[in-house]
Amino acid sequence: MLDMSIRAGILEIFNELKAKGTSTLMITHDLSTVAYVSDRIYVLYQGKMVESGLTSQIVENPKHPYTQALISSIPVPEPGFRVEAKLKDEDSPPPPRGCPLYPRCPFRMDKCKDNDPELVEVEPGHRVACYLY
Repeated sequence: MLDMSIRAGILEIFNELKAKGTSTLMITHDLSTVAYVSDRIYVLYQGKMVESGLTSQIVENPKHPYTQALISSIPVPEPGFRVEAKLKDEDSPPPPRGCPLYPRCPFRMDKCKDNDPELVEVEPGHRVACYLY
């Protein structure tokens, strides 16, 4: 967390580098910052990719429950404009096999506990690892 003016300056440097063709890798939970400087987003949960796509696809139409929760945590000036997603507050560890989000997922199904979903394409270039899709 940086002072807003310093943060804005750093993000502008990232955008200038991007305009020159430089690739960068940003690792953060702050999807609002990522959306400002990136063309593509890869969302990981416990080291496993759970969603990937163009920035617009991920921000405007998040599919995975973890991505939805990340986006719903972004402060929004207008209270009515938000994707609502809440993860369960369970302290149990992830299952040894199956979806790593299983203990906290509000949409979990029995098959999620023992089977780890593969990434599937839900629209061109947008992939998600979730049995909802």
